[in-house]
Amino acid sequence: MTIPNQKHANLYRSLVLNSGDAMYLFNLDGKLVEVNKQACANLGYTREELLALSLFDVDTEYKTKEKLLEFFSILNREKHYKQTTYHKRKDGSTFPVEVSISLLNENGNKLILGISRDMTDHVEAKQDLFSYIDTLEKIHQITLISKDIEKMISDVLNVVQEVFKADRTFFISSDNTKDQFHFPPVEIIKPGVACISIFDENEIANNYRQELFEKRKYPGNNTFVSTYSEPEENKSYIKDLYIKSEMIVAITITNNTDYLLGVHDGTKIREWSQLEKKLFIEISRRLEDTINRLHYYHHLKQSEKKYKTLFENAPLSYHSLNSNGNIVDVNNTWLKFLGYKKKDVIGKNYGDFLHPDWKHVFETNFPKFKACGYVNDVHFKIRHQKGHYKYISLQGCTGCHPDGTFEKTYCVFQDITSRKKAEDELKDSEERYRLLMKQSPFTVEIYDLNGLQISVNKAYEELWQIPKEITLFKFNILKSPQVRSTGMLNYIKRAYAGETLDIPDHKFTSEIEAGSIYKSQSRWLRTRVYPIENEFEKVTHIVLVHRDITDQKEAQKALRKSEGQFKTFVQRVPIPLSLVNITNGKIKYLNDRFLNTFGYTLNDIPHLDDWSQLAYPDPKYRKWVMDNWEKAVDYGIKHETDITPDIYDITCKDGSIKKILISGIVLGDDFLANFIDLTVQKNTEKELIAAKEKAEESEKLKTAFLANMSHEIRTPMNGILGFADLLSTPKLSGEKREKYIKIISQSGERMLATINAIIEISKIETNQIVKCISQVNVTELLQNQLLFFLPDANKRKITLRVKSLLPVDESFIFTDYTMLTSILTNLINNALKYTNSGSITFGCTKKNDLLEFSVKDTGIGIPQNVQKSIFERFTRVDLENTKAIEGSGLGLSITKAYVELLGGEIWMESEKGVGSQFFFTIPIKG
Repeated sequence: MTIPNQKHANLYRSLVLNSGDAMYLFNLDGKLVEVNKQACANLGYTREELLALSLFDVDTEYKTKEKLLEFFSILNREKHYKQTTYHKRKDGSTFPVEVSISLLNENGNKLILGISRDMTDHVEAKQDLFSYIDTLEKIHQITLISKDIEKMISDVLNVVQEVFKADRTFFISSDNTKDQFHFPPVEIIKPGVACISIFDENEIANNYRQELFEKRKYPGNNTFVSTYSEPEENKSYIKDLYIKSEMIVAITITNNTDYLLGVHDGTKIREWSQLEKKLFIEISRRLEDTINRLHYYHHLKQSEKKYKTLFENAPLSYHSLNSNGNIVDVNNTWLKFLGYKKKDVIGKNYGDFLHPDWKHVFETNFPKFKACGYVNDVHFKIRHQKGHYKYISLQGCTGCHPDGTFEKTYCVFQDITSRKKAEDELKDSEERYRLLMKQSPFTVEIYDLNGLQISVNKAYEELWQIPKEITLFKFNILKSPQVRSTGMLNYIKRAYAGETLDIPDHKFTSEIEAGSIYKSQSRWLRTRVYPIENEFEKVTHIVLVHRDITDQKEAQKALRKSEGQFKTFVQRVPIPLSLVNITNGKIKYLNDRFLNTFGYTLNDIPHLDDWSQLAYPDPKYRKWVMDNWEKAVDYGIKHETDITPDIYDITCKDGSIKKILISGIVLGDDFLANFIDLTVQKNTEKELIAAKEKAEESEKLKTAFLANMSHEIRTPMNGILGFADLLSTPKLSGEKREKYIKIISQSGERMLATINAIIEISKIETNQIVKCISQVNVTELLQNQLLFFLPDANKRKITLRVKSLLPVDESFIFTDYTMLTSILTNLINNALKYTNSGSITFGCTKKNDLLEFSVKDTGIGIPQNVQKSIFERFTRVDLENTKAIEGSGLGLSITKAYVELLGGEIWMESEKGVGSQFFFTIPIKG
């Protein structure tokens, strides 16, 4: 230890000599080198007397130099050391101390610095606490086992007189209580004390009893304390009754003060401590609990009528058991307390509701209960309907048949979970506080009345990345510039005044002295500050508990940035969007594209009704649209899927009409609708209808041509060969030659189409078809099929619709897009081909790890004799107008092959004249 200059040396010496803790500086021989004023005051010596002594003279632990050397070896390993011991005063008395010891190096000389703190008050407080607990345990045992009421109260008063060293203790009930449930008045007077009883029938005692119940006020659960230095004019009984100090607490059973518990000291004016008051109140509460139980026990024993009244109105939980221990009746308080319904408990064995550790207690003691006729304050751990357990204290008696045999029990119990918890917490509070400080994930700091930091936990060091020695006993929260500038100082001062406060979220930078090897850290904190009070309710310290919310603040910042980006994306997305509340129909949001497409602003259409009036001016069409949309939204909510898309004619603000595909998703109480403009596409489709009709006509001719493959191959072949021979006829005219050549050419083309279909089948049968796997949006594919076939269906006046669309998160699979498209196209095309009127429905559902597709029509159906071979090559339905829909019969055969290549299977159901339904499956994972 080096002192830089004389000024600092004087300052250092002043601080040491005037410190509130006793300080001793001694050498390795134990000789005292220096002491401060507090050390002299603690030991009763002058400074000169102490400096003439050694450590062996004042410390009862270290009596030999060997012990001191052992102590010195510890300090060589550790910089600081703390222990508890006893110091001896000049008068020979000893007292407990806690000593913090450090090894100093003064110009090469090793010295030991000891800082001691008098622990007398701490030890006495701990002893008082143990006495407090021991007293309550004695009271508990008395009220638990006593069967005689008067003896129970007398035993309690004896304990009270012993603990409080009182001259008189008494228990008295009010006049109105006597009419209900009378406890005999009990008074214990210390032997050798000459005084009259407060229960004497004379004017003095009567006046005192009258004042106790009629004139005094006993607020809440507080004690009434009074002292009498001189007898007052209207209180002459003070001297005769031998009272100089009294402490009285009310025991309230009804809304009135029913009983009083009191102690008198007749020898001196006495100041009752806060701990004595709290103990006195707790004793009264134990008596109150016991009296409550006795009250109800008394009423239960009066008569069946009184029992029934108590059963129906009792604030305590009640149950009744038969001779087997099964529950035959419970009241509403019992059911409410444990969360059961009556049907769940009647007839069940009581032991089934107890904790396993308590079940054998019930089974062992229930026969004893039946034989004895009553139980008092029996503790059980009973199971709540939700699975947790509650502590109860049970009292009860038995009822008998007219012949004297056992009938059932009458039992009440009260919840003592909180009391058990309080008792356990009282015993464990000191240890729990220590563990809390050590293991708490929150940062904890404790400051003394001067604002000096005196204790922190491990989380504090981890938060600021510094050892606690950097700030401990150095940082003063009342003098911190940062605390002042951030406004925290006002909260700190209010905590010192006794308030518990939450400080608003704030950013704090650790204050580290210049030149330190540790860097300052800045963290966002959420802080609660609260005071610590002593038994006199005086603030002695304040505690700050911090929660590090830096990550949360950063996340909020990132979230705000993300929300801004998302809002920009939604506003600029090239698809019109609207957000509508499902419950009230209020339109909450429209993006820019919506305005550009339809011309309406949110002021034009604040509600869904406003939108329907403007977008669908025709009343009939409007009703159809709104009904259709409402059904789609309800379906989406019920099945938790997207809103089924549909095409509507929408009138824009400028009067133009657009064909719009509307779909959407349900978002809680809202739905997000998106609008796809199909106006240009629909106009283009009209222009393509003529070409499509020609293509369909050509397809019909081709399918009719392949109606009978043997005929289709033989006929053109015969034409080719036959007319080729005719070309060699001599003297053949030019006109006939051209005619024969044309017939040969047509026969060749007809033959080529048949061969192409056969080649596709041949590729399939020789495994020359190669799959191309990619991610496919099944919902989008089905919607495209709808859009593709819808014009053809409308032309045929056939209703074409999609059902059972997959949810968005299940719509994507891996498969061959071309094959899947070809399969659906063939099946929907066949349905259209063989359906003259009605509807065609197709869609997809998920079944385990497969997707099942279906195409259903209301067409001509398939005869029974054809159904078994419908997927075979060259098979088709026999029709009267074969030319109109003739074909090779290869389409379903190719479709079946594609399904099997994708790992699925295909089948159908049909009834002639009713319609057909084709099914096929493919795996979800390809």
